[in-house]
Amino acid sequence: LTSIIPVDFTDDRYTDDCHYRGGLLRKCFDIAYYGGQMVVSNAMPPNPEWSGDTWAQVWEHHLAHDEPYLLKWYRHQVDGEYWRNGSVRDAPERIRCPAFLIGGWRDGYPNPPLRLYQALPGPKKLLIGPWNHALPDVAVPGPRIDYVAEVLRWLDHWCHGEETGIMDEPPVVVYMQRYQPPDSDSLNSSGTWRAEEVWPPPGSGEQVLYLGIDGALTEAPAPSDSPASVDLFDYDPTVGLSAGLWSGGIPFGLPGDQRPDEALSLVYTTPPLAEEVPILGWPRVVLHASSSAAVMGFAASLCDVGPDGASHLVARGMLNATRRNSFKQVEPLQPGAVYELDIPIDCTGWVFTKGHRIRLSIASADWPNVWPTPESGSNQIVHGPQHPSRLILPVVPAQGTAATPSFRPSPRTVTRYAEATRPPTWQVIRDQFTGRTTVRLENLSSWRVNDTTVVERGYSGAFDVVRSRPADASGKGQHLYRIVRPNQEIQGRANVAVQGTATHFHLTIEVE
Repeated sequence: LTSIIPVDFTDDRYTDDCHYRGGLLRKCFDIAYYGGQMVVSNAMPPNPEWSGDTWAQVWEHHLAHDEPYLLKWYRHQVDGEYWRNGSVRDAPERIRCPAFLIGGWRDGYPNPPLRLYQALPGPKKLLIGPWNHALPDVAVPGPRIDYVAEVLRWLDHWCHGEETGIMDEPPVVVYMQRYQPPDSDSLNSSGTWRAEEVWPPPGSGEQVLYLGIDGALTEAPAPSDSPASVDLFDYDPTVGLSAGLWSGGIPFGLPGDQRPDEALSLVYTTPPLAEEVPILGWPRVVLHASSSAAVMGFAASLCDVGPDGASHLVARGMLNATRRNSFKQVEPLQPGAVYELDIPIDCTGWVFTKGHRIRLSIASADWPNVWPTPESGSNQIVHGPQHPSRLILPVVPAQGTAATPSFRPSPRTVTRYAEATRPPTWQVIRDQFTGRTTVRLENLSSWRVNDTTVVERGYSGAFDVVRSRPADASGKGQHLYRIVRPNQEIQGRANVAVQGTATHFHLTIEVE
């Protein structure tokens, strides 16, 4: 290889892919999108113009060997050899060719770009925008840039030996986001570009904020002679609805105002900030926690609270507490025992504005992104001198170490999803009688491949949970793949249904 340019990528297929999150099974994405979509995609015939006279035999082979990927993903619920295959995080030294790494803070893969950049031994460049899982000229939120121009400069340098100036520019360029009123259909993000000559930046460090009484988040730890404080919350499996949809291909789903989720969570908030607090990297939360259940997740959401009280999600993390010591080993919780949980929050770049407040909310769900743990339960967060539960922020100096290069704006036009000719569906339905909450998703798109061929793809999903019976959660996905040519239409459909119980996942998969 002369060079690689991974975009919106993962380096670890277990911790940072679309299947598991902190040792917990992801829910809506693989059922509504990738996992179900690949069932029907793998069953479709090849193009006769490309495959020649053997196209029918190739199609028969597809149909005979189309084992759904979902089955393997559900069978491998802990980290191990299956997930290590293809996880370049284990061997970054093997990547010696120049690498231009591109990612987005709202992408489903915010951790790998900076993490792999730190580990690569060869020539490298990093670009991270505020984007979701899409190319930087069409991604939301913007600003969108003409990334192809940057790719061409990179390849002209490494493949053609031309002096394009790209290697004279700072190797790390990231977008530092700022607060704006939360909007799940936002086109742009407030903020500015930041450039660094070296990583980590000189002057970077950690700022620790301690969980305190009455929901306080303070710079000072509890006095050594003060008693431990205990905050209680009940596990609500519907928390997470405000946090948006995990971005790995579903094009919509930015987070909204976090206050509806915060009303069902433990919340710790700083006083208004006396000065700006820029962070870049991985926040962490250390919790001293207990649960009445043997299996419980703990989710930590870092938010920026504006003067009007609206809460903008910065980043979040989640950990299955039965994986507290290793993702390869399951250790059930002893009810009532207090454990120290180290929960990484997703990598981000953010500037907390003077006068705003930093907020940490603690819950036990990220639904419908993550499958609910099966047992109802009550949880405790302990804080005080012997149990220093805390938030750790990766603070950086106010200015980067280099001048920021300018980018050409994207030549593409992007509109809000609500304004589309066929807008997607993203609904939350609550049944007041049964207590059931349902999330419904639907999207249909079509495009012309050439003068004679049109391809249409669609997906929909419905995801249910009842607060009092989280073990009975279910998910259903429907997938359409249609190819239309003169005098020919080929249509494939797949239905995926997953029903949870206290001990099992029951999968039904149909393809036609």
